[in-house]
Amino acid sequence: PCNKIIYCHCLSGGRCLEAARILSSHGYDARALQPGYPDLIDAGFTQADSE
Repeated sequence: PCNKIIYCHCLSGGRCLEAARILSSHGYDARALQPGYPDLIDAGFTQADSE
């Protein structure tokens, strides 16, 4: 949704930067999370269930 921040993440950070750039170019408030996904889990973020 255009009225909410979209946080992008990936394994190492490169793809999320590109995704955030593309979303931003279409009017979304998108932000790339750094560091990569494994580092976020190690920092205590909850991993989403795949189902």
